Amino acid sequence: MATNQKQLPPPDSGGSDAMIFPEHLGELIAKDGGYPYVFIQNNEDDTQFFLPVPSDLSLGDGADYGSLDRSDFRTAEQFKKGGAGAVSEADQLALGLRVAANLPGLDKLAGETLLRNRVAINPMTEMTFTGMNMRTLSLGFKMVPRNEQEAELIGKIVHKFRELMYAKKTGGENSTGYTVRYPALFRIKFMAGENESRFFPIFYDAYLKDFSTNFFAQQGAFMRVGDDFMAPQIDITLGFSESKMLTRDNLYNDDGTVKFNTGEITTNGPINKGDIKKENKETKSP
Repeated sequence: MATNQKQLPPPDSGGSDAMIFPEHLGELIAKDGGYPYVFIQNNEDDTQFFLPVPSDLSLGDGADYGSLDRSDFRTAEQFKKGGAGAVSEADQLALGLRVAANLPGLDKLAGETLLRNRVAINPMTEMTFTGMNMRTLSLGFKMVPRNEQEAELIGKIVHKFRELMYAKKTGGENSTGYTVRYPALFRIKFMAGENESRFFPIFYDAYLKDFSTNFFAQQGAFMRVGDDFMAPQIDITLGFSESKMLTRDNLYNDDGTVKFNTGEITTNGPINKGDIKKENKETKSP
């Protein structure tokens, strides 16, 4: 089993800020041999999410490519080399007309001449690498509460993710909102017991870009929660996007083994210390 340099504390020692769903997940993880689960933390507060491996899990990798028309360059090369038969009369005509087409008013004449001679320019197109896409990770959870406590916890988990997804005004609730602090940055780890698994996605720090909630994922009688009601199942889908473009060196060692994201998560504090004092003061005021 692959191990991470930084092992996680067991969920039952996560403190009051640990959200463990379902309730018995902590017991399963603590057993000999551990249990697969997802561990999610953020850079704004001490909230830690311990959730089962989602029923829907997909990682999206992608690269961007453009195209380059190499016809003029390749043909000019052959002119320079001067090889017998390398450049036909049609090539010479087309290259001359291509150059002439760049002059004002001659583009239509060049096109008409090529048409009359039934000659078309072969673009000799080749793909050009322009960069990697920001990778995406989609997590889909089907959350079915077995009791009132788990029902309450589902509500807290949904609201917490939504809260951290949104930006926050830098000067407190009463400020103009001209500037906002970035939304939370998340770190997602797929764990096997206390160690990170190499068989699930290794994902770098990411923003929560998409968050959808199906509040009535299962038809049936409502569940009573205190003096309130909720559906017997709530489905959530979390769409994360990595905060930076990666290279192969970020993901793999020279021997081809995976690299774990063990660096310190970027902090997301207010712009200056005055904001901290002001926000704390507003929070404590009656």
